[in-house]
Amino acid sequence: MASGSEDSGSDIDGEILTDDEDVSSDDDDLQFPEGGRSSLIPVFDQQNYVRDHIYDFITDGPVGPINRNIINSQPIDYFENQLSNGETSLFELLTNETNRYAAQFFQQHPVQNLPPNSRSRQWIDVTLAEMRTFIGLLLLMGIIQKPSIESYWSTNCLFNTPSFANAMSRNRFQLILKFLHANNNEQNPARDHPNYDLAGKLTEMVNLCNQGFSRNYR
Repeated sequence: MASGSEDSGSDIDGEILTDDEDVSSDDDDLQFPEGGRSSLIPVFDQQNYVRDHIYDFITDGPVGPINRNIINSQPIDYFENQLSNGETSLFELLTNETNRYAAQFFQQHPVQNLPPNSRSRQWIDVTLAEMRTFIGLLLLMGIIQKPSIESYWSTNCLFNTPSFANAMSRNRFQLILKFLHANNNEQNPARDHPNYDLAGKLTEMVNLCNQGFSRNYR
């Protein structure tokens, strides 16, 4: 792990190594006022609202789909084509950066120094096929909503959804989730740097998706 990035080091040092808390969240440190998150939503003031200027839509040609090579393709082909800039797909980006982050983590936390029950001891690099499956399960979780990650792998007859366990084990899913990354931490400015970008961890992914959208529609 390079020593020039204070931010990347602090992110990796902040990982929880115990098996019970192997999946961490950046939101854990956020403090919300009494009344919950809803109190942060501003109240719409109809009397003093000033409507923003709406600019005319100007184009020098027709609008619509511009990539005709995937006409009559399967829905998954459209999905993957949108999430690619022509050279790198979103799945490839996530696979590469997740494996990179895991390597950075283990440079600072050698496997032999981890607690015996740490799930991280079982880590092996994620493959492109696994990442596609992982993202598919995340999307499916948005359709089949349950109270916890563990409940998707429950064998209780009242809650069982075998498609999750058939696709990937719970431990493997949580391991990938633990190391999931879309950028190289070593290239992030430190949090106290003037060029630090709060959305920097997602910038490369957003740029890739925008390029994919531009390739397919105008």
